[in-house]
Order: sequence, then C-alpha cells, then structure tokens
Amino acid sequence: MPTIIQDGKPIESSIDKAELFADIFESVSSDNNNTPEFNATKATTERENNYLFDINSSTKSGVSTCCLNDNFNIEELQRAIRRAKSDSVPGKDRVSFTMLQRLPKSALKIILKLYNIVWRKGTIPLDFKHGIIVPILKPNKSLQEATSYRPICLTSCLEKIMERMVRDRLTYYLEYNKGLTNVQTAFRKNRSTVDQIIKLQDEINRNIHTKRHTCGVFIDFERAFDMLWRKGVLIKLKRLNISGNTYNWLQDFLQNRTFQVRVGNALSTVRAPENGTPQGSPLSPLLFLIAINDLPDGLEKVKKCLF
Repeated sequence: MPTIIQDGKPIESSIDKAELFADIFESVSSDNNNTPEFNATKATTERENNYLFDINSSTKSGVSTCCLNDNFNIEELQRAIRRAKSDSVPGKDRVSFTMLQRLPKSALKIILKLYNIVWRKGTIPLDFKHGIIVPILKPNKSLQEATSYRPICLTSCLEKIMERMVRDRLTYYLEYNKGLTNVQTAFRKNRSTVDQIIKLQDEINRNIHTKRHTCGVFIDFERAFDMLWRKGVLIKLKRLNISGNTYNWLQDFLQNRTFQVRVGNALSTVRAPENGTPQGSPLSPLLFLIAINDLPDGLEKVKKCLF
C-alpha cells in the first residue's frame, strides 16, 4: 500500500496505516454519529426494556416458536454449505467454503454437533465473532487518502454457515407468520425494486388521469448496517414473538464483536464497534429489515414503499 497522507502528514509504516484505518472504521459505528436526542431516547428505551436482555428471561420458548428453536439437522447444514460461494476468502482460521463443501458426511455430523451445542447454550465462540478487515481501494479514488478505501471484513466461514441456517429458519418463520411488513420488498424472495417502481408508476398514472399531483419523498439510510441499533433489534425480535434458542443466539451474535485491520503483515489493535451488524454476514440484511419493520406504522395517509 502506498503512503497515506492524513492531516498533511505522511503515514508510511504498515502498522501505523492499520491503526489509522482501525480508527476510521471504528468511528463509523460510534454513538457519536447519533444526535444527543436520539442517544437519550436510546438509553431510556434500553433501560425500560432491560429485562429483555437477561438471557435467563428468554430461555423458555413459546409454542409458536418451538420449531424455530429445535436443533439443526444435517439437511439444513448441507443446504447452507452447498449454497455458499466457493470463491469467498476465509477468515483468520483459514477454513474456506471449498474445504467445507468437500467434507464427508461423517465430518459434517461433527460440525453439526458443535453447532447444536452452541445453539442450545446461546454462546458463540469469540473467535467466530472476530473479523479481520482489509482496506480495498475504491474505483477511481486517490491512493493516498484513507477515505478512498472501503473495508472488506474476513470472518469465519464456519460461523457464516451457522448464520445461514439461522437466517433461513428465521426468514421462513417471519414470512409464514407475516411478521414482515408487506410494503417491504428488499432481501425477500420473489420481490425486488421493480415491484416498487411499478407501484409508483401506477400511482402517478392514476393521479394524472384524475388531475391530481403526486409528491414523492425518498429516504436513503446512510451507514444502515454500520449504525444498526443492536438492542433495538432485540426489542423488536421480542415483539415478533422470537424467544428461546433463536433469541439467545441472536443476542450473543450481536454483542462482543471485535475486529482488527490488516495492512500487509501488520495487524492493528483489537477494536469493538459500538453499533451495527457484521459486514458480509448472511444475517445482516434480515436484521436490518426487522429494525425498520415498524417504520411504515408511523406514516399515516401516505402510500409507503420500502426497499
């Protein structure tokens, strides 16, 4: 990597560059990005719902979520491994999807046993929650500016397989029980942006024929995954009647996450982001949908579209 210029000063050593990028990537998920009013509301809401974050209050699963909380079976594991991208770069443990795809069934049964122990205990190994971030230059950007690089996070493929299995189950549960708002089309099977474009076009044409105006307001969430309010997601999971193993595992999945930045052979100090979901996690899009699921409820007398 070439010399980075920061505040007019050249940064040349790999370790100094790694620390600089770690500072930048850590700040992206900081509470300092929120307004003081939001942070105050956030703190109050967390205090009022503090009982939800006690794992002992979440172990009993209701009838409606009992199947959601069952042990995983070999078919679920094989499906998750089969659908994984073989060209993905592995995490710190160097275990790749290609390696997992070539394992015999006897070895998969051992991995499945590990997953089910983690599932029942609701405690994910810390190594699974640690990511190695590699800065990659954005197209047509200056080589010497730190902001020209985007983070690519390398995490354990073993963990990603389990995340896929949890995601598939949770997605099925939410779709079957109509837990996600019908105006949301992002990251959902057989839905896309085309649905929302057609809906908008239809509304415009209808208003033209009735000689009325159409006013559109478009909102884009900046740092949507990086600034995801973790405990806010847990509160909404409870409102969706998610409990037992699923809730406990997701609660542990969202907390105590760490990362280091690698530049060359140098690694930064370990950092812990305050907010957000892991980059590249199969679960991150679904958790974001859950976070904004009740957004349309606060908008009255208007047509809503989410993507």
